[in-house]
Amino acid sequence: MRKHKKHLPVFGKRLTEREIAVITLFWQGRSSTEVADILFISKRTVDSYANATYVKLGAHGRLDACNKAISLGIIVLPERTDYLAGSREPRLTKREKEVLKLVARGLGNKQVAEVFGVKDGTVSFHLGSINDKLQTMNRIQAVRTAIRLGLIPGDSLTQKVHAE
Repeated sequence: MRKHKKHLPVFGKRLTEREIAVITLFWQGRSSTEVADILFISKRTVDSYANATYVKLGAHGRLDACNKAISLGIIVLPERTDYLAGSREPRLTKREKEVLKLVARGLGNKQVAEVFGVKDGTVSFHLGSINDKLQTMNRIQAVRTAIRLGLIPGDSLTQKVHAE
């Protein structure tokens, strides 16, 4: 019987322009369908580019791939900009910022809950509140917006995980 080798990451392989475009659009919070429409390719092709990117970066999913692309300088974070031209900047609680920092590291709700010793429903509640305050639709958009607004530091993506 033949043993299957584990599929190891292919570090050092360069990303193609399309792979960079796909991961950048994911960082912007776009869905696979939206990326397909923007790049004039099929959703299946988007998924192929995404999977190739995950392998090349040694990532476990979209957020992890985005984080690694940022740390490698493939995606460049924008400078802090004014929030919605003249409206008040949203205020996140200390706990919401802590949750968002862990989410930025790629932790799921259950993992964040374990760090703080709470139920994952509590983490979901915090993320819902964060999305409402930042006017975002998902965790990737929330992280991106919070970094852009200076609510959490851009190095949250590479800091060690610990509760404050």
